[in-house]
Amino acid sequence: MISKARSLSAADLIRQPLGDDTNSVGALVFHCSNVVEFWLGHVALGRESTRDRDTEFVWAGQLAELETAVAAARTQVGNDVEAMAAIGSECPHELRGVLFGAQDDEALLTYVIIELYQHLGHIDITIDALKRLP
Repeated sequence: MISKARSLSAADLIRQPLGDDTNSVGALVFHCSNVVEFWLGHVALGRESTRDRDTEFVWAGQLAELETAVAAARTQVGNDVEAMAAIGSECPHELRGVLFGAQDDEALLTYVIIELYQHLGHIDITIDALKRLP
């Protein structure tokens, strides 16, 4: 995702290709950095969350901010997966109810991976739309 964001101009990074009801590539990348923190940190491990999901979709910052957010998310994901393995049992959370099948950590990790791949596809579609705009 970050490599796709790097391929865009600063203007296209935050451009919503079909108006206010669509997401920019930057907003999608920023959202994904928060998705992993929320699901792994909050839902899986019980950390407090101050996430403001709506704000994620109106992100309009600079590439350097995204790079920092993605780097922090990558580090935190590694730490969180290790912590999940060390705990050995799932932290209870009502949002586990949205998971398909089992509501264990494996299902939660699978859910996060699916979300990231869906948004990666969304980023690809957004970039395709941007290429067609004047």
